[in-house]
Amino acid sequence: MTAAGAAQIVTVSHSRRLVDDLREHAEQSGVDHQAVELTTEFGQTAMVGQRLLDEPSWHWPSR
Repeated sequence: MTAAGAAQIVTVSHSRRLVDDLREHAEQSGVDHQAVELTTEFGQTAMVGQRLLDEPSWHWPSR
């Protein structure tokens, strides 16, 4: 296996066109891909489509 075959690429962009083009190219070439869309709600960043009970549990550690 070559390094390119085992590589993972993470792209962060505000450009909807770039994200759509990357998704389309991945689908056409049979490459596995996953997109996570973020939004801001009341000053807090959230994943689009994620409901309250889907969030990972978080507890502040004791001091």
